[in-house]
Amino acid sequence: MRRRSAFGACLLAGLLTAAAVAQDEKKDDKKADDKAPAAEPVPASFRAFIVSDERFDPKNVRNRTAKMHDLVTDNGLNPVVAVFARTVPAGEDAPLAKLVKQLNAYVQKYRASRAAAFVQFLTLEKEYPEDETRAEKAAAVKALAEQLKATLVPFALAAGKSPTTEAWKIGEGDDLTVIVYHRMKLVKKWGFSADKPPTEEDIKEILAIAEKEAKVGGK
Repeated sequence: MRRRSAFGACLLAGLLTAAAVAQDEKKDDKKADDKAPAAEPVPASFRAFIVSDERFDPKNVRNRTAKMHDLVTDNGLNPVVAVFARTVPAGEDAPLAKLVKQLNAYVQKYRASRAAAFVQFLTLEKEYPEDETRAEKAAAVKALAEQLKATLVPFALAAGKSPTTEAWKIGEGDDLTVIVYHRMKLVKKWGFSADKPPTEEDIKEILAIAEKEAKVGGK
């Protein structure tokens, strides 16, 4: 009996010690979490002219082609890759074109997680309704969309400088800006100048982070 009592006492003491250690670890984890910076919220909505959106049938009420629409609000809390470009690439070999093709595959792969991506070309001098070059600029974007056949990635057109681009902190010196956000919180942002476009490694990093968010969204 004494042996059993001694064994029980040792076992109880061990369990209490383990519980105390676990509690201390939880406190340490909480302290670490408290020190971690909170993710920034998406700064603003972003209305633009939708040049091409083949995600929906033309008769579907959700198809916003040739209309002003906010693709940020449209995607809600879903994992999103937002691309802002100041120039329209000439062909399929351009870094932006390669990125768009891979984003199309990404959206297809993570449909269950409601993953999304869109490209907004900031090539207008003024807001779309006031810009006299809007038809010409829209035609260039439309031609690229038809060439790339990225049917799950809508293409939009907006002003290069506006209160909205300032809110999103899209640098005037950045020819290409890529932002991954999820649950309306910014995850990561990249800025690329015209003379230093995204490399294959940059594109892999963008896709890796986007896929990580999509996998979280699918749980």
